[in-house]
Amino acid sequence: MPKISAVVPVYNVEQYLPRCIDSALAQTMTDIEIICVDDGSTDGCGAILDEYAARDSRVKVIHQPNGGYGKAMNAGLRSATGEYFAVLESDDFILPDSYEILYANAKKFDADVVRADFYFYTTVDEKPNLRLEQVSRDYTWYYRLICPRDELGAFRFVMHNWTGIHKLAFLREKDIWYNETPGASYQDNGFYFQVFTQTDRLLYVPRACYCYRYDNPAASIRDPKKIWTMTEEYGYIREFLARHPEFEQKVLPAYNVRLFRVYYETYNRIDPEIRPEYLKFFRGEMLKCAENGGFAEEVLNRTDVVLLPLLLESEEAFLDHFKTKEERHREEAEALKRAYPVAARMRNLLTLRMERGWGGVWGRVTGSSGKEE
Repeated sequence: MPKISAVVPVYNVEQYLPRCIDSALAQTMTDIEIICVDDGSTDGCGAILDEYAARDSRVKVIHQPNGGYGKAMNAGLRSATGEYFAVLESDDFILPDSYEILYANAKKFDADVVRADFYFYTTVDEKPNLRLEQVSRDYTWYYRLICPRDELGAFRFVMHNWTGIHKLAFLREKDIWYNETPGASYQDNGFYFQVFTQTDRLLYVPRACYCYRYDNPAASIRDPKKIWTMTEEYGYIREFLARHPEFEQKVLPAYNVRLFRVYYETYNRIDPEIRPEYLKFFRGEMLKCAENGGFAEEVLNRTDVVLLPLLLESEEAFLDHFKTKEERHREEAEALKRAYPVAARMRNLLTLRMERGWGGVWGRVTGSSGKEE
């Protein structure tokens, strides 16, 4: 039995694929299997994977018609024979000692799930750039076993499944799979919620192991057309919670915060022309959440704390937060002019004084330049 089964979902990423597979093969832990699921790629990915499989027996390739991220991941999961399961996205890569570090900590703590810090990877002026993303700056979250149901603060942190490894026996016991909706449409969210609500043994490790490519223009998170896919995925999660009354109400406040966060991300990503319609939907859903479970304070981040109350107050209050200083100043001036015309004129004069000096004000009043002839 391999120690780790790394599942690599592949679809039209031939530009990045070799580096991804090379990083897995270069692991200091050699007792691994790399299950590559070619999800109907139309470029050269299939041939690239077959070449790797011919050279190294640890690489296993599954070719299947395009069915989306969830189906690709489940195909890999069904084929996995390792002790632990890992996700390796085909446009990303991992550091050489990643699996050795994660596995050693999993065994030491007998953890169901191990999560770690990671790097955002971009290229700047054709040079690689890494930016560290920590799970938390509060180190009390690291190196101890956590039950997220009892410590909802764990739901505050990044939810990317590729940051760590999962015990395969735990996934089998809890019957945890990916939601099989078409396309690469955030099915990792549902997997995350199934894991975090059912594990009693989550471990965070303060070491970055994974390099997440953030400059791939074809990444699904950059697709503005997928407006309602996140809604579908969170509907799937809500149905899952409803099937588990033993922890549904306990976890619901954390779910509501994460729902706010993904809806806000979608709002920022979509075309400005359709934002007004989406904002009405967004606020309506958050009002329902406020009535049903509320929001877990320990899950809220700084952005949530500012924006969520404004959205619950009104659409106008939410939108007003994003106005520029110039827009605010113009609106205040117009309102003042309507209410107090004389005061508004004096305010304009004072503004002119700050910009041009008293000579400018005198010229505005008298029509002269204010300069001595």
